[in-house]
Amino acid sequence: MKIQKKDLPLGVVVENAFDLEFYLPYRIHLLALRVGFVGEGTGGKAFDVNSADDELLRVREWRLLLLLASLGPMSSSEIADRSKMEKATVTRATKELRNQGLITAKASKSDGRKSYITLTQKGAELYDKLAEQRQRQVNAIESCLSKSEIETFYKILNKLDDHLMEQIQKSQATESDWD
Repeated sequence: MKIQKKDLPLGVVVENAFDLEFYLPYRIHLLALRVGFVGEGTGGKAFDVNSADDELLRVREWRLLLLLASLGPMSSSEIADRSKMEKATVTRATKELRNQGLITAKASKSDGRKSYITLTQKGAELYDKLAEQRQRQVNAIESCLSKSEIETFYKILNKLDDHLMEQIQKSQATESDWD
């Protein structure tokens, strides 16, 4: 990727400009946007597969289905934590999926204040249909890489993620010292 730089106005001097081609946060952001564009369409709609009411499934709803299919029943708080979606976004997605009969919520046996969200059979069937399509899209995105490059890429992603999680935990531990 080559980023073309333009000249600043006369008299404007930036001493420490980043070379965006090698600025990791910028590159990850662009890559995530491009993956989303290729894999999820535009306008916040995720797929060409119609859901129950002939509306295309939104990205937030796909993410919720993905978590439930992959990890099983969980609370709204767990969904928000694992997906890094805001709780209000999870609530909207949950409401939409429940209205379509794709998920259901059941009260916890141990804590009546908590409910667990799970897929219905209809939700599982839609997920399976979408997962096949999504896997084809992932395969197309990864097709420019060799098997070895894909394995290395995921190892690097895991290493960066682990490192960042350690940094976040250290930061939170330091902040709690002020409490």
